Amino acid sequence: MRPIMSREKLGQRMRLRRRELGLTQEAVRASGGPGTTAQRQLEKGRYSHELTPKLTTSIERVLGWEPGSVKCVLDGGEPTLATAHEPSIAEAEVRPDGDATPAGPAVPAAAAPMAAPAPEPTAPALGDQFGLVYEVLAMRESFADTTAGWPEETRIALHDQVERFSRTAENTLLAALSWLPDEARATAYRLLAQLRDPL
Repeated sequence: MRPIMSREKLGQRMRLRRRELGLTQEAVRASGGPGTTAQRQLEKGRYSHELTPKLTTSIERVLGWEPGSVKCVLDGGEPTLATAHEPSIAEAEVRPDGDATPAGPAVPAAAAPMAAPAPEPTAPALGDQFGLVYEVLAMRESFADTTAGWPEETRIALHDQVERFSRTAENTLLAALSWLPDEARATAYRLLAQLRDPL
């Protein structure tokens, strides 16, 4: 069995990707993904059963990840996003003004993978920065639950630190927008919107 931390990371990536696609756990199940009980356990890092090839394939297909992405996350890496697709309305480009513009013909959201970061050969790779953004978003998501019983002074100090991390991740994405391909730019705009949500 894989270490617990890698299962937690897989759960964080699954939850973030599902939410990014605008899917409920029921929608993932209805699209051929794991059942809702298994999803809850997986997303919380508490799935104690074997991750069978059938299960990992269904996760990767529904979330729009390349085959082998689940194993990659469990080994400490990041999921690879499927690249051959037509964007869905769930993947509409969200402009800074908040409007969403469909990027192409719609396909079922469960089958619509997020665009992979694929910078031009001369531009610095953004893969690590997207990984950082996902880590910051996971940190933001767990902030309220983790700090609920903490003294107010400690909570405020951590809140400020999480906000600084969020602004750093936001600035990294903003700096990269000019050279990102359209699909990755749409992903960057969605991530920016999530980073700007109040804690």
